Amino acid sequence: MRKHIRLSVFVIISITLLLLSGLVHAGIFMVEEDGSKTYISNGKLKEVSEEDGMIMDSKSGDFIYFSPMKKIYTQGKISDFCESMAKMMEQMLASMPPEYKKMLGAGQEQKPPKVEVVSEGDGGTIAGYKTEKYKVLANGTLHERIWLATDASLIKEIKSLVGMLSEFQKCSKQMDFGTPPVEMSSEYIKLMEKGLTLKSIAYVEGSEEISSHTVSLEIKEIPDSEFQVPTGYKQMSFSEYFQSQMSGSEE
Repeated sequence: MRKHIRLSVFVIISITLLLLSGLVHAGIFMVEEDGSKTYISNGKLKEVSEEDGMIMDSKSGDFIYFSPMKKIYTQGKISDFCESMAKMMEQMLASMPPEYKKMLGAGQEQKPPKVEVVSEGDGGTIAGYKTEKYKVLANGTLHERIWLATDASLIKEIKSLVGMLSEFQKCSKQMDFGTPPVEMSSEYIKLMEKGLTLKSIAYVEGSEEISSHTVSLEIKEIPDSEFQVPTGYKQMSFSEYFQSQMSGSEE
């Protein structure tokens, strides 16, 4: 009997020390309809599917892309990502005939779309959480419908991450290519601050396309190690990584 008591005390002490050490934090674990997974905890986010993954750390400002299939990754600040993407765009445009550049609007001032967010009321229950439904209009045309869970515990976890979206706004300004995306508008970012997206339907030329659909959501302890690149992955620069992904090469 005493042996069992001592064992129970040891387990309790071990778990307590682990929690106090900062190695484990309560967070959000989500599974999408397509099998992809999302982890959110302690100001960090990780999204992963069979083909690729992304990690964001709002505290350090680090931004990581990785490929489970190729065992490669790239890491840096959002500003590094923006700079690399801008250079890649420049290289692509340099090899394009003038008529293509004109067709794409390269080198011309692109007016951002007029974005309007309209509440559509109760969105029903998704993955056990009540949602509010919104539609996003771009220049008066339906662009997206979004179902947000506004539970206070969920908002607390995503608040710091939403702030990183403003950094991506700078990317669209650096890209001399196409119309600035709706998702980088201040109206859209304010909507993201209201809750956690559990379902999203995009509208492209009038046709519906499900962008995300959460089928499972739970609050659980998530170790910090979950937000680190697995050992054995090869590090690349942003440009090398995206060129590898676009070419499909097995580097």
